[in-house]
Amino acid sequence: MKLIKLHLENFRIHKDSTLSLGESAFVVIRGSNFAGKSTIGQGLSMCLTPSTTGLDAQGRGYASKIKRGATRAVITADFQTKRHLIERTVTLNANAAGRTQKTVCLSDPSWKPTKFDDEIDRQKAALTVVLNTDAFLRMDEKEQKNLLAGLALPSHYDFDRQIVADVEAVLGEWSVNFTGEPFAAINLAYKKLFDERQIVNRQVKEFVIPEALAAPEDVDSNSLQSRLAELREQRREKQRERDQAVAEASKEETARQRAKDKVQQALDGEYRRGNSIRDKLVKEGQLVYLRKIAESKPELDRLMKEREASLRLRNHYDIQLKALEAVPWNAKECPTCEQPVDVENLKRLSEKLKKDIRESNGTLGVVEQKIKALGDVDDAIALIERHEAALKELGAFDEQAEERKKQIEEAERDIPGPTLFDFAPFNISISEIELEIERLSGLLRPVIVAEERRKEIAIKQGQLAVLKQKAATLDRLVKYFDKGGIKAKLIGQYIGGFESKLNEVMGAWGYSCALSIEPYSFDVTNARQDVIPVRELSGAEEVMFSLAFQCAVSQTANIGMVVIDEVAMFLPEIRRVLNARLYDMIQRGFLEQVILLVADTSEQASSLPGAAFYMVENGEVRALPANGVRKETQSERRNDQRIA
Repeated sequence: MKLIKLHLENFRIHKDSTLSLGESAFVVIRGSNFAGKSTIGQGLSMCLTPSTTGLDAQGRGYASKIKRGATRAVITADFQTKRHLIERTVTLNANAAGRTQKTVCLSDPSWKPTKFDDEIDRQKAALTVVLNTDAFLRMDEKEQKNLLAGLALPSHYDFDRQIVADVEAVLGEWSVNFTGEPFAAINLAYKKLFDERQIVNRQVKEFVIPEALAAPEDVDSNSLQSRLAELREQRREKQRERDQAVAEASKEETARQRAKDKVQQALDGEYRRGNSIRDKLVKEGQLVYLRKIAESKPELDRLMKEREASLRLRNHYDIQLKALEAVPWNAKECPTCEQPVDVENLKRLSEKLKKDIRESNGTLGVVEQKIKALGDVDDAIALIERHEAALKELGAFDEQAEERKKQIEEAERDIPGPTLFDFAPFNISISEIELEIERLSGLLRPVIVAEERRKEIAIKQGQLAVLKQKAATLDRLVKYFDKGGIKAKLIGQYIGGFESKLNEVMGAWGYSCALSIEPYSFDVTNARQDVIPVRELSGAEEVMFSLAFQCAVSQTANIGMVVIDEVAMFLPEIRRVLNARLYDMIQRGFLEQVILLVADTSEQASSLPGAAFYMVENGEVRALPANGVRKETQSERRNDQRIA
């Protein structure tokens, strides 16, 4: 893979810079301190990996890489692979949009660059090393070991199918991606299997199988339930027989009751008639009062006669007065009797008649008051007569009613008596059956509980057996994926070849290495044949080794490109040796492209085939011609245009 072009917009010191490399394989980027050389390497690293110098492995805090005063930075890089020209754009936003990336294929728009993205992601650790000179030495031992193991092991390994099936059986399907990088699959499988084994072992240790429950011997729930079903059917049959007998007895009782009601209705009719007669009779207190009134009959007769005499006398006076008043006062003779009329005499006679009438009315009023005080004597006498007649009628009725009662009693003897059905045999039989049902039900409950407990015990024993089998499987799989298992096998199988590949490249730098993954150790042998653990290298030795190691990783991981920085600490003569070695790496096919960042302000450029030289000044990039003539920077060119 080669970088063809890199464009930086608002990335650190670079506001709008473009580095066009074309087909250049050996690229030297010069500039003074703080000119923006390292920013080019950091931009390339941010484009292919999440991080760069000053950020953690996940690239958190990338906002610090955005040019001050701007809210976003854009990094665009074109890469030439063996088959395609790929453009990759990474945008760093200071707002909530975050970090975004986009990849397109420039040579074939119909080709989807998903494979390119996947490969970049898979090679993330190796790219971090080849694009950042100090990256490997900044890693801790675990990160170094994972990087080297990932490079040492093949990109794919055909794990035993039964092992894969066993892992998926205990962890779940696709819990581990066995088609990806094998060392990552081994580590992930080991971690998950180890954790699962701890859980299962704890489950086995804490698993409790309940104790069996005591139950009656020679009895099982099926036989008891069968016997209970028979007894319940017998009880239903007895209840049906009893209900049928009750229905028949009820019919007979209904017929008997109807006959009895008929007779009783006749008797009730007779009594109702007698009672109506009795109701007509006056109470005893009223009878005494009536008799007392009736005793005033003679006095009433006398008073009535006196009343009649008084009435006649008053009527006589009325007639005379009316006749007298009919005589005109100025007539000389009476028109009736033809006697001479004396007015004074007439007046005296009229006054006397009126007085007599008043006296007669008074006498009549006294008589009527006395009659009224006596009461309705005739009505009382009539009531007494009716009462005596009713008493005679009631006496006759009572005789008739008594006779009728005797007749009814004789008639009732001919009606069938009530059928008193004896339910005792049914009730006793049903009670006996119910007692037996209750007894067997009480026996059934503990039997069922004991049987359910036996089933539970069998299930628990089966579950425990499954857990133990799973624990054994997990133990076997943990051992398989442990450092003494398939990991050791793979490392033993591939680490030697990987170590040889590293040494083949680093040998050109006068280095060799001895690598052990389990346990991890990485010893470096320098040109003086000093064997030094990589963590104990001196400052200059660290940089020189890092350059050699970058080249070795790039070649081993088939990346083909390196970005070399931090060589300013070396003297010019050593730098020339480094340049020669890096150029030789390209000539020998170890590398496809070297991008060298050098603190140097020299305008001289070599005319080596495939080489290109650039100068960075204040965040702007310009190409250096091979003859050493300085070209205008983009800023100067824009200023000249404005002046013109």
